[in-house]
Amino acid sequence: MLIQKFHPELRPGQQPVIAGSGNPLYSRQGHWDGGGILHCVAMALALLGRLADPVDTRRSDAGPEASFWDRAWPHYLHGLTLSELASFIWELDIGVRPIVARGGPATVLSFCERDWPGDGR
Repeated sequence: MLIQKFHPELRPGQQPVIAGSGNPLYSRQGHWDGGGILHCVAMALALLGRLADPVDTRRSDAGPEASFWDRAWPHYLHGLTLSELASFIWELDIGVRPIVARGGPATVLSFCERDWPGDGR
């Protein structure tokens, strides 16, 4: 039996969307090219309500999406180490605190379920 639990800010379907806005959460690789980790950060920030549109941050002229892209683009083609990623998230200064969780998949999943700042839904 397969049981899946979705984040309360995610509305599943053919294209997963942010529940409150209906904006797409996931973009095709071509939207981000080599910036996979940056795309993951954008999706997480959208689920936390810090970004409204995680797909088109590079086209935003103002607001948190523009600020995110201004900081992200220098890392776009070469990526980030784990410590650089933590610094990147910290320096966004949007009320999100990076935490490094070490361990295997079960340890990380347990950490995420326990420490995700949701409202318990």
